[in-house]
Order: sequence, then C-alpha cells, then structure tokens
Amino acid sequence: MNSDPFGRPPWETPPEPEPDPQTTTGLLALLDSQANLLVAVATGGPRIETTNDTYKHRRRALNAALQSRGLAPPFPYEDLWAWHGHWSQHLSSYASRREHVRKLAAPARTALEAALDGGHVADPGDTRLTGVVTELATASTQGDLQVARSYIRRGSVFTDNAAGRLGL
Repeated sequence: MNSDPFGRPPWETPPEPEPDPQTTTGLLALLDSQANLLVAVATGGPRIETTNDTYKHRRRALNAALQSRGLAPPFPYEDLWAWHGHWSQHLSSYASRREHVRKLAAPARTALEAALDGGHVADPGDTRLTGVVTELATASTQGDLQVARSYIRRGSVFTDNAAGRLGL
C-alpha cells in the first residue's frame, strides 16, 4: 500500500532518510529497500538513470553493515546496469525477477530476523560451523559454552576481531 497522499509510486515519492544500518531493524529495512529497488527497476518501475546512484550508495552501506556482522552481501551487482544485464539475459518474466531477488536476499534476511528473534543460531552453509552450531544450540551450562568457545578458537572459524566482538 502506498502511503503517499498524492498516489505517486514509491520511486517517485520524496526521499526519506535511509534506515540506520547499525541497528538490526535498520539493516533489515535497508535490505528490503535495496531488494525493492532491484525488483522495481526490473519490472517496469523507475529508469536506471534515475536510481543507479541510490542503488550504489545503498549497496556500499548495506554490504559494509552485513560484512561487519559476518554476513555475505546478498546482491552481486555493482550497479543497476549489471543487474539489467543479468535479468535481460537470464530472467524473462517479472515473476522470475522477483523470485531471484527474493532468493538472493533470503540468507541475510533469515540471519537478521533470527537476530531480532533473540539470536537463534543457524548454519549458513559453511561446514566448519556445524560443530559450533551444535555446541551452541545445545549448551545449557557455562561449561557447555566454554566447550563451544574452545571449538571456535581451535577451529579458527572466526577472525580474532569477530571472536572478540562476540565475547569469545
């Protein structure tokens, strides 16, 4: 539903301040904004010429914030022209473009929603993390957590910086 009082589409409404990517809620909103822009451009919405700078600015902020949390950037396109090249070659329908963007955003969205729900641990597909996920998910005492900490350090799963930020 469009909240613009003049009924303009979202890409024509006056810009609102970007969400704060330093918060989980803000980062999730930024992820959604970027996904929505990719879909809009690929489904007859705004022209690339009018939105490419916004995409590139958001991309830098989104990628930096995700990477600081140990999450991979979801959208591999340097700019909207690169996205155009991909969709025009590989995604013939609007539905396939929407689905493609949804799938790209899904891992980051899942991790951010888990953080909002209390930080449930999920294995993002890296097999080195299987033991850590198991240890953390089943930890019920301080001793169990210590085992998980030693596993993380021994396995060099995280960089020293990331382990320090996690208190490990």
